[in-house]
This record gives sequence, C-alpha cells and structure tokens, in this order.
Amino acid sequence: MNELSSPKSGQLIVRCCGVCLSADMLRSENMTHVTFYLPDDSHFVVEFIMRMGQLGCFMPVTDESAGVKEDRRNSVTQKVAFFRAEKNLLEQASRLLGRLDNLCDELVPGDQSLLWNRSLYTLHSDVQRHWEEIEGMISTYADLAHQESKISDWMLALQAVNELWPEPAMLELYRTNSEAAEGMLRDAEHGETEESPFLGREWTTVVIEKSKALTLERILWRWLHGNIYFHVLREMQEPSSMASHHDDDALKRALAGLTESGWPRDVVLLMIPGVELARKVEKIVEAMGGRAFAVSKDQAQRDHQIQHLAALHVDLEEASTWPSKMLSDYLDKILTQSRQEIEHHLREVALALPSWKASVRKFGEIYRIAEFVAMPDGSLSNTARGIRQQRALLCAWCPSKDLPKCHSLAFEYKHAVAVTYVQIPSWRPSLPHELRPPTLIRTNEFTKPFQALIDAYGVPRYKEINPGIFAIVSFPFLFAVMFGDAGHGFILVFAAVTMLMLSHVLRTKRLDEISSMIFYGRHLILMLGLFSIYAGFIYNDVFSIAMKLAPSQYFWKHGRVEACRKDGYTYPFGVDHAWHQADNGLIFLNSYKMKQAVILGVLQMLFGIFLCIPNHNSQGQPEYVLVETLPEITFLTSLFGYLVGLIIFKWLVDWKAKGQNPPSLLNVFLEMMLRFGSVSPENKMFPGQVALQKILLSIAVCSAAALFLGKPFAIMLMHRLRRRGYQIINDEISAAAAIPPQSDSEQFNCHEEDCLTTGDIFVLQGIHCLEFCLSCVSQVASYLRLWALSLAHEQLSQVLLDLVLLPSLRVQGLLRPVAFVFCSLVWLALTIGIMIMMEGLSAFLHSLRLHWVEFNSKFYQGDGYPYEPFVLS
Repeated sequence: MNELSSPKSGQLIVRCCGVCLSADMLRSENMTHVTFYLPDDSHFVVEFIMRMGQLGCFMPVTDESAGVKEDRRNSVTQKVAFFRAEKNLLEQASRLLGRLDNLCDELVPGDQSLLWNRSLYTLHSDVQRHWEEIEGMISTYADLAHQESKISDWMLALQAVNELWPEPAMLELYRTNSEAAEGMLRDAEHGETEESPFLGREWTTVVIEKSKALTLERILWRWLHGNIYFHVLREMQEPSSMASHHDDDALKRALAGLTESGWPRDVVLLMIPGVELARKVEKIVEAMGGRAFAVSKDQAQRDHQIQHLAALHVDLEEASTWPSKMLSDYLDKILTQSRQEIEHHLREVALALPSWKASVRKFGEIYRIAEFVAMPDGSLSNTARGIRQQRALLCAWCPSKDLPKCHSLAFEYKHAVAVTYVQIPSWRPSLPHELRPPTLIRTNEFTKPFQALIDAYGVPRYKEINPGIFAIVSFPFLFAVMFGDAGHGFILVFAAVTMLMLSHVLRTKRLDEISSMIFYGRHLILMLGLFSIYAGFIYNDVFSIAMKLAPSQYFWKHGRVEACRKDGYTYPFGVDHAWHQADNGLIFLNSYKMKQAVILGVLQMLFGIFLCIPNHNSQGQPEYVLVETLPEITFLTSLFGYLVGLIIFKWLVDWKAKGQNPPSLLNVFLEMMLRFGSVSPENKMFPGQVALQKILLSIAVCSAAALFLGKPFAIMLMHRLRRRGYQIINDEISAAAAIPPQSDSEQFNCHEEDCLTTGDIFVLQGIHCLEFCLSCVSQVASYLRLWALSLAHEQLSQVLLDLVLLPSLRVQGLLRPVAFVFCSLVWLALTIGIMIMMEGLSAFLHSLRLHWVEFNSKFYQGDGYPYEPFVLS
C-alpha cells in the first residue's frame, strides 16, 4: 500500500495525536483504465515502458487471462532469451567474485544511475568482454601453475633414479624383491633367460599421491600378471611449491584452488615389458591423478634432461634449503604480474557488478511487461481505427488522482502515442475481467498494520467497503475486552512508545523476522495498550488489584455479611472496587462480562450487515438490499436483538423492589424458541411478553423465507426484463477500452446468475439462507470468547499475584527486602512472559478471528487484487 498523500479539499480528515485518518480508507481510490497506442517498434515500446516506470503511477495489465491473445502479443521471445543468457553471465561473474571473500565488501558499489539509460546490448558486451578477459587470464595462470608443477615432478623423478645408479646397485635391489623376480624370471623356466632382467624393459617413473600408490601397484600387478617391477624410490612429505604457498590475500587463496593441492607424494620406478604396455600404463596413471615420465636407461641422457629442466626451473634441492620467507618471496616474483592483472580486472567487475545486476533486473521487468503488449487485429473500435500507424496496445491502470502524470506522458510522446481513458467509478459484477480494477487503499505508518490484518484475509474489491478503517478502533477494543488490565496495558504502551522513539535507529538495523514484525506493528501495539488501559479502568483492575478511585457505593453494617447500598449514590466510573473484595464478586463479574460479550457481538454483526447496503448500491444491485440485506437484518434483530433488549431490561429493573427474583435469560430465550413464544410464570419479565415474542418469532420465520425466495425471484425478474430489451448501453466503454468486440449482453450485462439454471439459483440461495441462520447462533456464541478470555486473564493474573508477589510481604526480619526484590523480579518475568506475550498473543488471535469470520463475513467479499504500480527506482 502506498503512503498517505496530502488530501484535497472536500475530503473528511480526522487528525488525532499527529495521526491523519482520511475517509479515502473507507473505499479504494477511483481507478482509470488507460490504453496507450504505440508504434510497432520494440525499441520504442521498451523506452516507453521505462518512462512509465520512472513516473511510478501505472500498473500495466499483465494478466494472461485479461483478453490479450497469444497471437496479439508483441514478439519479445528474443529479448526474453537474451535476458536469460544475460542472467547466466552475471551468475558466472558472481561465482567468480565469490572466490574473493571480502574483496567486494571493501569496495564501494558502482553508481547504478549510470546504467539506467544504457542499452542492454551494451551491458551484454561489457559483461562478455570482462568475462572473456578474466577467464583467459585465469586459464593462463592455471596453465603456468600446471607446467611449474609438472617440471618439478619430472626433476624429482630423474633425481630419484640417479640416486640408485649405477646398475649393479639397481640389480641387487631388483633381486631382493622376490615377488618381482618371480614374475620377471618366469620366462627363464622356458629357456628364454636373458643376460639382464633390465633388457627389453621400458623404464617409467610415476609421481602419484601416497594414498593411491598401493592401489596402483595392485592394479598393474594383476593386469600384467606380475610381469612388472614396482619400486618406491622416494617419499615426498612436503607439498609442491605452489601448494605450500599460503597468504592472507583473498585473491591468492582463490588462485591456489587452481593448482594441485599439497599432498604427500611417492616417486615410483616402473619397469614394464614393451612400449605399448608402457603407454597403457601411463594412461592408467593419469586416470588416477598421477604423472608418468619416461626415463632413459642412459645416465648421460638423464643428466642432460636435468640440465635442460634446470634452465626452465630453479633446482628444487637448492630452493628447499632457502628460508620459508625467501621461498615465498621467490614464488611471489614468479606470479606477481599475472596475479596483479587478474586482481585489476576483478576489481573492475566488483565495482560494476551492482549496476549490472540492477540493470538486468530492470530490463527483465520491462521485457516481462512488453511481452503483454497487444497487437490488435482488424476489429478495432471507431476511436482505435482513427489512429493510423498505431499498432501496439499497452493497457494499464492509473489512479484518477494521478491522471495529470498520464497526460504529461502522453504529451511527451504526442507525435507517436495516442491514449484513451475509461473511468471506472464503481465495481460491477458485470464488468469483464480486464476491466476489474485493482484496489488502492492509501495508508500511512499508523493505519498500515491495521490494513495489513485485513489484507491477510483478502484484499477488498474495487470500491468495496474497507473493514480496515473500522478495525483501527474495533480490533484493539475487542482485544482490550479480553486483555483488560490497566497494568498490562501500560507495559504494552511503554514498549510501543519506546519503539516509536527509537524508530529512526531501528529502521537502520537488520532485525530478525519476529523483531521486524513487532516493529512494523508498533502503532498497533500502542492502540492495544491504550484500549487495555481503558478496559482496565472499566474493570477496575491493575495487576489484579482494585483501585479505590472513588468511595464505594456499598457499606457493611455491623454484624451483617450482606452489603448495603448507599441511597442516591452511584459509583462514578467502572466496576465498584467493593466487588473485588466480595465473596460473590466472581459471580457478578462473570454475569456482567457474559452479557457484555453478547451485546458487543450482536452489535458488531448487525453493523456488518448494514454495511451490505452501500456495497450493493455501489455495485449496481440496489434490489439486493430489499431481498437479501433487509431479511438478514430483521432475522438477526427479531431474535438476538430481542435478547440484547432483555439483557438491558434486566439491568434496569430493580428486581428486589418488585419482590421478584430476576429470571434466567437463558431459560427465557430457550423457552421462547422451543414453545413458540410461551413464557412460564417464573420467567415472565414484563406484561405482553408472550405476544411480543410470538410476533418476533413470526418475523424471524418470514425473514428466513424472504431470504430464501426473494433473491432468486429478483434475479429471474431482472433477467426477464433484460431479455425484453431493458438493458444498459455501454458501447462507449467497449470502444474506449478497445476490448475485442462481443455482444452487449455477453460483455457487460451477463451476470454470473445468468449462467445458472433456476434450480441452481434456488440451491445456492438455500445454502446461503441456511448458513446465515445457523451462523447467527454459532457466531453469537463465538463472541462469548470475550468473556472466557477476560475471566481467564484476570484469574491467572490473580494467581501470579497471590502465589509469587504477596508471599514476600509476609516474610519477617532482614530477609524481607531481599525476598521482596527476588519475588518482584520473578513476578515481573512471569507477567511479561505469560500475561503479556502468551495471553496477549491469544487475545490478539481471538480478536483477529472475530473480525475475519464473525464481522467480515457479513458484508466483505475480499476477492480483489492490490494496486502494484510498476516503479523503476
């Protein structure tokens, strides 16, 4: 909902304690259906929608069921596909920047306003260029790191082989391996023994993770049937030079993930029979994440390879003797330039990413709206046919108060855009779906939480009576009837005032979900507290302690247990404090609160039924007032209105002076219903009671019959009159709105009831009649929760006072102050936790139920949809 704007002259304004309540909350604002005729140019459509978003007072019609056919929409398939591709690019950039940890947080976000007017194609090229550059640099960095690690492993393999040279030492090592000798000398048993077991064997060195070395040995041994020599030359516990480099820099940590991690490695010498088998073994090693290097049997060639690798990379044996800081500095020098280039481009992306995301969201919303721009066919209205070279139709809702902005927009594009308006003064059931306006209820910080309670049940129809304006008073009042305690109300007021005073600070804080809801409803909590204080004074209850605001109207004579009343004196306000001390005080308060609940329930239900009258009038259904609303009023008042009258009459009569015991109203009402108005002598309250009750019961029966039969006959009569030609001509609205042509009866005069048979109408109305009559009984009984919760709240508060706080006052000696402080803290904690939070939430939910079901069901449809303007901020 929007914030309350400055009211115009002639509006009813109520100002109280700095809060402005406007009569506009009673109904939604007048809406205008605006149709823009635009050139069939996608670039112009996008620019026009962007301009609409900047004004922020239009709600484009984007409902697929709103009459815009698929073949009449503006073709934006390419734009939607492009938007999805753009979104993927931004997701890739976000994942890339996610490696930087806190780097983006240290940078100042880019200026989003710089990109509002930039083309989406320019944004695409920027994102693509940055992505390709960064991806290329990272790929180069990864290749460089891979080559460095490969050279290091190759040098390790060559050095490990040279450590076991000359050949006699290797031969002795070979012969000590019995399993290898058995497999490799197997040919000698068949007369094929060679001079040396190394002849005809391919030498291969493998650098592999230590945990995988044993697995590799088993695989090769079983695959070659033991015809292989496998010997671990060296165990490397230290990680590779790249992986051993640690730094606090986020970019360095991110780039370290592109290189091999620092694992313990084994350098293994393999002797394999045959070149082809050696190649297959290399593939197996690579599949297991290791590296295989062919090693020459000639030591001179191996020395030459080591010298060649040393020219490319520093000798690791020498580097390993350096201090750790020197090695770190040396590695920094190798990759500094590459890392600095990557960091420079990543910082550019970090600065531009917020603007990119904002632009993508903006264009995504624009293209979503552009997808529903209609392409009208040849069947246009006269107004539309007169507009040449205008093909695209953009429909939107605009508040009538904001029409000057619409005029300025049309004037801005006066040479390319034409516009038509359809004023919607009220909602009618006969309106087609595309002309059912949204609901705009302007609220402020005070009224917003009350309206949110109503919207949670259902958004009001356009021009329907809004229960939110009544909930500002009725909701906290019913809450206070159940929660009535001035002390507890003061705690609520204190909490609400504290939040109001600190609102400028709390708005800037990131609150959790529950805290944000409480802060959002701070004005609601304030009203709940104020009404609770008022109800507490009515009940004369402050933390279950009666206040002696005035002298009591009762006194006790000496030796009597029954109080006497002072002649000519009445307690000025609320419940006399003497009742809280009397033995029958609970009985008196029970009776009072029960009758009070019935009176409040009947009055609120009756008020809800009366609100049907302006609803029917605004919807063009005045006949429903006679055939539906009036029977409901007479039925409710003839039964439960009479019960309220009996309650008030019983209060006003001095039964002791008449020498008669006051009759039980429950027995009187039940006897009236079961014996058709008859009254037994002990239940008779006034002369003529029997005749009056029979008349009221007759009225109730006739009202139920009228409620069942009146509306179906009225619908049939109206339908017959329309068929004879008595119908409203609404061609102007159809032409102005450029709605696809339909017959008049189909478009505006086809009520929902016309689609039903006579039997269906009678069945539906019979269900409604039965439901209303039964709900009157059940819902009046439902209001007794006001009495039940009030009694429970009072008794629980009394228990906390008697069992927690008052015992500390009976402690004697020096421990009395300590006991009082301790018990006071416990009592305060229990009061806040149980009485304020738990009981308060219970009373809140029960009050919400009474408004949603018992009150709103009498007049409120709640099937509208909110006005949500398209805004580019």
